Amino acid sequence: MATVLRMGGAALALLLSIVGAGPARALVDDLASSETQPGASVVAPFDLSTGHASFLVVSQIGGRDAVATHWTFWSESCEHLLDVWICLTPEDTVVVDPSDVRAVGEDNDRYGPTANLAGERGFVVVTAFEPGPNCIDPIRRVPVDDAIVGSFTIASLESSSAFGADAVAYGLDPSRTYVALPGFELSWIDLQTFAPESLGESSVILMGLREGGPGRVALEPLAGIRSDVVGLAAAWRVVLGPQRRAHDVQREL
Repeated sequence: MATVLRMGGAALALLLSIVGAGPARALVDDLASSETQPGASVVAPFDLSTGHASFLVVSQIGGRDAVATHWTFWSESCEHLLDVWICLTPEDTVVVDPSDVRAVGEDNDRYGPTANLAGERGFVVVTAFEPGPNCIDPIRRVPVDDAIVGSFTIASLESSSAFGADAVAYGLDPSRTYVALPGFELSWIDLQTFAPESLGESSVILMGLREGGPGRVALEPLAGIRSDVVGLAAAWRVVLGPQRRAHDVQREL
């Protein structure tokens, strides 16, 4: 899946490459993932590198009680950065600035220490769970499907422009015990470009994910993805393989 968005002279070619331990997988005609429907988990990129700002939005859909959402931030090199719990009351929406992250309790009050991810870029995995006695950080981790939707914005401070899109949502496996990835397989992805030299900013974002494994509910980063960019007449071809991390592509474009 490749999405190109323009706003104020900036563009983002957003490619979410969802890969497993075997052949590469991507979001193509697979009902296990969606940019428009709710899921048990949503995944979105953020960028707080020099000259950039980001905002992450997650909403709980109506018709259910509060959910405890667990936010895990990962760097572009797949290093763990931060964990935080945020309670979403019925039909609640939270806007998170990665430079000012704090826990949010059942009264919608922020508390605890503040985390600042300034200088970092990467992605966040948000997973919905049945609430505990005080909503957040439940003792028994029971994931909730079809519970949350999200979106992200990445801004260029220098050009006063921004781009964004919906977060990608993922549902639970048939046993409803962990977040599952799509099963569509492919060996390359073609990215169409639109005169990138005339744009204020042009980026390709690749996020490699894997299922958490036994006893783990949430999605995790998949390190060691090779992403070779081959220039074509009117597009970029990304050849997926096991050797290099996906974020390397963004540095080379």
